[in-house]
Amino acid sequence: MKKILESEQETKEFAKEVLENLGDRNVILLSGDLGTGKTTFTQGLAMALGITERVVSPTFTISRVYPVKLDKLAQFDKLVHFDLYRIATIEGVLDLGIMEYINDQKSLVVIEWPELVEGRILDNKKVLLKFSYGERGSRVIESF
Repeated sequence: MKKILESEQETKEFAKEVLENLGDRNVILLSGDLGTGKTTFTQGLAMALGITERVVSPTFTISRVYPVKLDKLAQFDKLVHFDLYRIATIEGVLDLGIMEYINDQKSLVVIEWPELVEGRILDNKKVLLKFSYGERGSRVIESF
């Protein structure tokens, strides 16, 4: 699937669509260059989950955990946002406790810069989205 999004609002609305269609998957991998909309997408997920805290990229903190606020979306009780941009090895990733979150079906795990973990996550648990720049400021998102 390929989607062209013209604005931040469309990116956030697309995030809600992805959330509604996850089924029993709980991991979303976000790949793409800086500034292509990965954090904006995560903000859209947070909004759909009723999270009112400001969602920012955890580039320096590596991860952030946000409690889900909407009871009607009881599938998840927390949104866990990882940014692996600054991590160089798979050992460094595993030291973060990432697998515990991935194995917890009540955690919705979003991973920016997922290249180190992509092959280590079961295919049936994840959605992979690749973000890129489109024409006239749009963003292109491809799902795999």
